[in-house]
Amino acid sequence: MSEPLSRSQVDKLGDRLRAGPVGEDDIRLLDGFKGSVQSHTADIARRVEEAVPTLPDLTNYARPALEAVLGEVKIVDRVGETTRDGYRALHVIAHSGYFQYEVQLRTRLQHAWAELSEKLADRFGQGLKYGEGPPDQQLFLAGLSRDIAEFEVDEVNYVIGYVSDLGGDQPESLEDLESPEMRREAILNRIADAKRFLE
Repeated sequence: MSEPLSRSQVDKLGDRLRAGPVGEDDIRLLDGFKGSVQSHTADIARRVEEAVPTLPDLTNYARPALEAVLGEVKIVDRVGETTRDGYRALHVIAHSGYFQYEVQLRTRLQHAWAELSEKLADRFGQGLKYGEGPPDQQLFLAGLSRDIAEFEVDEVNYVIGYVSDLGGDQPESLEDLESPEMRREAILNRIADAKRFLE
């Protein structure tokens, strides 16, 4: 296996590829570089996945969990902020050697919303992902995002309340609450219905 390219070697390779003609040596260097990127990407993905699958709340727990496996990270919180289009995720920026990665962390519901947003944008225009496009579709996505955000806050509070009550009698009101699993499935069903409508 060849030594990884330095930043200056990568820059020079890029200059040669742009200028052309492209020689066999440069093709081999490019293939090696692409393999290195894929290897680093797979490693980052594995470490992120190991760090976050059991976190109860990405917003509050992601940074320490990720820094334990990746070192210093920068987190851009697009979960807590309100955006016009309703998009929500944590963007994690990490470095590995001279590679910089941006990882989008989303809950299952946030991911389902993002996939639906992509499908709607394919049908009604890419501006829909940026708070533009047909008002009905904008309102639908924003409302769905708001419902997901409210559910996720309630879900964390439900779990915290339930765990704190384990030492004593469970209050009757907790028994009457719809479980988080039922509410999550109801939201996922709404998203699936919208996707079916688009097919």
